[in-house]
Amino acid sequence: MQPELTSTNVEYLGGHPLYPKSFYGWAEFMSDRLEIKRRIKDAPEIMIPYNQITKIENSKESRFDVDRLVSFGPAGLIEKKHIYTLIHTHFNNTAIVIGIDFSGKVEEAQRILYKKKEPDKRVE
Repeated sequence: MQPELTSTNVEYLGGHPLYPKSFYGWAEFMSDRLEIKRRIKDAPEIMIPYNQITKIENSKESRFDVDRLVSFGPAGLIEKKHIYTLIHTHFNNTAIVIGIDFSGKVEEAQRILYKKKEPDKRVE
C-alpha cells in the first residue's frame, strides 16, 4: 500500500476572484484544507477548507500533445483527453468554482478531497 499523497505539483486554472490568472504551483493537503501555493515554500495563495467544498467534479478537455506528434508522427495527432478538477466552494458568501490540474495525480487528489470532506455533507 502506497503512502497517501500529501502534496503535488499543480496548475491553478482560475476561478478564485482574488487570483484570476492561472499559475503553476504546489498543492498541499492539510488536515482541514487544501492549500495552493505558487512555489513549494511560499505562503498559500489559496486556501480551500474541506468543509466548505460543496461539489467536486471532473472537466475533460481534448488536447493535442506535441510530444506524441514527434514520437508517433501523424498518429500522434489523435486527441488525448485531459481531466481537470473543478472544486465548488464559497468566497465572501458567493459561490465560486476553482479549476485545478492535478496532472497525473488526479485520481489520488480527488480521493483525498472526498475522504477529508465532512462526512455528514454529501458531495456530488
